[in-house]
Amino acid sequence: MLFRSKKLEKMISAAFLVLALIAVATAQLDCNGVDGGTAVYDACDVCNGSGDSCYDCAGTLNGPSVYDACDICEGDGSSCSDCAGVPNGPNVYDVCNVCGGDGTSCIDCAGVAGGTSVYDACDVCDGDGLSCLDCAGMPNGTFEYDGCDVCGGDNSACADCEGTPNGGAAYDACNVCEGDGTSCLDCAGVAFGTSAYDVCDVCDGQGDTCFDCQGVAAGSSVYDVCDICDGDGTSCTDCAGVPAGLATYDECDVCDGDNSSCADCSGTPNGPLELDECGVCNGDGTACLECDSNCFNLARCYFPFLFERSGDQKFTFNEKRSGSCKNC
Repeated sequence: MLFRSKKLEKMISAAFLVLALIAVATAQLDCNGVDGGTAVYDACDVCNGSGDSCYDCAGTLNGPSVYDACDICEGDGSSCSDCAGVPNGPNVYDVCNVCGGDGTSCIDCAGVAGGTSVYDACDVCDGDGLSCLDCAGMPNGTFEYDGCDVCGGDNSACADCEGTPNGGAAYDACNVCEGDGTSCLDCAGVAFGTSAYDVCDVCDGQGDTCFDCQGVAAGSSVYDVCDICDGDGTSCTDCAGVPAGLATYDECDVCDGDNSSCADCSGTPNGPLELDECGVCNGDGTACLECDSNCFNLARCYFPFLFERSGDQKFTFNEKRSGSCKNC
């Protein structure tokens, strides 16, 4: 421990020696570091200063007083503040006494600052509130006069029977719109009367004037042209279909015929007689023969019973010619 103490003492002594040397060396320099110079620090600790650089705005050396934003010593900065409290600010009160306002907050609808004009219910400045009233007196209401001049009406107050306001259509005596007054007339022509047609179509009739031929009221049975009830009109028609006509069928079964269509050559209807080959009715066909021309003709002329009326032979024979019919 003793060794260490001595060593420390030596170190301290050496340090004081160094400080002493420094003090001696600097004692000869002024505040500007000039050896033997005359410059010294003033009251404001400024080397070679005038001593006034550290006075505050109130003239106190190193005092606390300063100029505010309005350049007032020890001021609070309010002397040059605008209405918004900003020093040297641009804000001012408008005509409506609103700081930084645009002068419109107190202007009435007529444009007068602080004026009393206001919009009415119809949005008209200084209006009387009547310009937008509907017919019921409601501002901006929806009621209006209808075609019958009724406020809020449905045009029915003056509508005609067709629904047309102030129209000319009217109900007739039968209560039919634009009717001709006949739709409710009875058969006697009385509106809403009780008269009616009977089954015989007689107005106010008893229904006994229209019996048919079968005795049925309003029945459909009638007499035909032959005076037959419910007849078909054929019972008295002739063969030509004429009711009560005179036409009849002839013997040839021809309606209204003259019996000629089936008459034989003698004029007898359906008779047996015919024309022979010589054009003679019921002839034997020899009237036009040349009897001597051959044996057959000779035989027919003189012995007609040997031949049919048609000329056909009733027998067979051969002609032996010898230049004359005498050899037949």
